[in-house]
Order: sequence, then structure tokens, then C-alpha cells
Amino acid sequence: MPCAINFWSSTARTRNNDSGCRLQVVFFGFWHSRIWPEWRSALRIVKSEIVIAWHGKGFRLYWSWKSRPRKGRPPVSTEVREPIRRVSAANPRWSAPRTHGELGKLGIKVSETTVAKYMLRHRNPPSQTWRTFLTNHIKDLVSADCFVVPTATFRLLFVFVTLSHDRRRRVHFAVTRHPSAEWTAQQLLQAFPWMRLRVFCCATATAITAKYFAKRPPCWASRK
Repeated sequence: MPCAINFWSSTARTRNNDSGCRLQVVFFGFWHSRIWPEWRSALRIVKSEIVIAWHGKGFRLYWSWKSRPRKGRPPVSTEVREPIRRVSAANPRWSAPRTHGELGKLGIKVSETTVAKYMLRHRNPPSQTWRTFLTNHIKDLVSADCFVVPTATFRLLFVFVTLSHDRRRRVHFAVTRHPSAEWTAQQLLQAFPWMRLRVFCCATATAITAKYFAKRPPCWASRK
């Protein structure tokens, strides 16, 4: 309703102002014709596409002028850039704040942002992708999730199911009307007996569920 009220109120104000606008246009035309009687000879009829093209060209020219190069910070000299690169190359584990502090001890006055800009970018060793991880450990991965099943009497049953990624085989399932974090943790323990504790479980474990696993032996661990 507020949108509709604003729309109709703005429409009403527009209608009330139409008469004033018409009077201004008539007065301006009369005054302009008195000063320049031949103003009609300067009129040209153009297509709407031409007006749109003019507007686009003007827009581009305006932003070209707006983004013109201006005088900013003075350029950093080579005498400052070279020490930054030498220090970062000799100490690849140093961050920008530490490199900035060491340069300050050497008497080189430069800001921390400038140090971060001219530091060498060291390449990290490539790590395996998620696809590679899944391919290597597909036989040891299982997924656990819960879903809701409505009954004929409009009650809700919560089903906990665990599936193996290798053959999409059902490992364990349980049904309850009142799920809890302790119950969920117990289902995971029942799904993985002692001889199969090396299985990785992909589950959205919360802090409430995780505290029950903290009481278990260290050989049982979950992977979030």
C-alpha cells in the first residue's frame, strides 16, 4: 500500500503542476519569439535514433573527461623498489608489515601499501583439486544427511541416512520423531563400527554435534 499511495500522490502532484508548466512554456515561447523572430529557421527534425546516439557520444566524452589522468602520488624511485624486491626475494615467508619494518630499520621511508605493491609474488606449490581428492578417496567416502517424511496422521518422521560414495550403497539409516545432536552422533557411531573407523564422513557437523565426538577415543574423528 505505501508504494501505491506514493504513486498516486506523485501522479496527483504531476497533474496539478501541468497547468503551471504549460504557462511557463507559453511565456518562454512568447519571450523567445520577441527576442529572436527567426528561431523557427534553426529547428531541425531528427530521428530518435540520432538523439540516442548523440546522448551516448556525450556520455562517453563526459566519462573520458571524468577519468582523465591527473596528478597523483609521485612515482616510486628505483632506489626504493629494488630494496623491497631484494628483501622479499630473500625472505619469501615475510609479509608486507614485517618487510616494511625491516626497511624502516635500514632507513628507507616508504608506506606499507607501497611495500605490498612492489613485493615479489612467490608461486605456491600446486595442490590437488577437489576432483582429485574425490577420485583418490572415493572408496573411503560416505555422506550423511537427514530428511523429513510426513505420515498419514500429519506427523513428521526424521530419517537419518548414510550412503557410500563408491557404489551409492546404503550404509545405515534410522528413524525418530524427536531428533537431537546426541542421537545423530550415536547414529554415526553405529554406522561405522570399530573395524571401519578410517572411513571419512562428509557431513555438516555443527558445534553441538561435535562436542559428543570430543568424548570419544581419538581414533574416531569426523571430517566436516
